[in-house]
Amino acid sequence: DFEDRLPQPLPPDARVSHKIGSYGTTFSDAGLIFPEGSRGLTGAYFMVVMVSGTGESTARAAMREMSFATYRSMTGPGEKAENKRTSGS
Repeated sequence: DFEDRLPQPLPPDARVSHKIGSYGTTFSDAGLIFPEGSRGLTGAYFMVVMVSGTGESTARAAMREMSFATYRSMTGPGEKAENKRTSGS
């Protein structure tokens, strides 16, 4: 599932343009995140995460945790974003 890494824990109105990658036990996702209510590039940020040497489900969970923590850091505590999107994992 393409949306179960960086985008998954973010609010539905946050837009994410991203590219995932997997090779052996290395899993990654790189993207441009547009937080809720952002216009153009104002408030947007880039994020790249690569996890290596672990299983896929563990890597995906780590990427979601990092994505959520970064989003909260960039936008403030506000509304809890976790589990707002649907995921196939």
